[in-house]
Amino acid sequence: MSSLGSPCDSCLTLSSLQSQISNQYLQNYILNRLRDDFEIIITYNHSDIFIKTSSISSLISSITKSNTEITVNHLLIYLFYHSKLLFNHKYLINQFKLIHLGKNYPFQLINQSPTLESLKINQFPKLFLTINDDWEKFERSNFRYFNVESYLIRYENFKDKSTGNITYVDTIVRKLKRNNSTSSDQTIKSNDKFVKRKRMKIFKFFKRIVV
Repeated sequence: MSSLGSPCDSCLTLSSLQSQISNQYLQNYILNRLRDDFEIIITYNHSDIFIKTSSISSLISSITKSNTEITVNHLLIYLFYHSKLLFNHKYLINQFKLIHLGKNYPFQLINQSPTLESLKINQFPKLFLTINDDWEKFERSNFRYFNVESYLIRYENFKDKSTGNITYVDTIVRKLKRNNSTSSDQTIKSNDKFVKRKRMKIFKFFKRIVV
């Protein structure tokens, strides 16, 4: 079984073919290597790809301009971002699927993606990668227009800063629930007023009869 380094660790970042590597990406990579770091093993097509978490974090933080906990989505974004170099082919991100301890992890566009820490990746660092080559299945997909920068910035803007684990859609749903709750309260108050008015009319009607 052969092995491949990640784009940063294999010096592919020095290649003239790698126009995606920015100065900020490299600076973040150097800084992150000075912190706690461990290596993830991605097995694909009988080869192992070794990726340091600092490499993933560097890519994400160079776009979001903030430090964030690494998720499976981030790892998939990393593979997608460097797919031309790693696989000599530019795939769509939804063609990738990771398998860890027997569980499938596709890219989650709207649902919350688990963190690598929750997968206990430091204890079980190996993941298997599958790539669906059925292009006809994906060529009409909206993922053709997927943009890493736009997705990460949008996600960061809608993330709950207090917890860091609220997704874009979760935020929208939560806002809708709050609006619905407010509307419900207003409806209840309106109904209470309506009932009181009805009771007053009935009371006045019986009062006139009795008098």
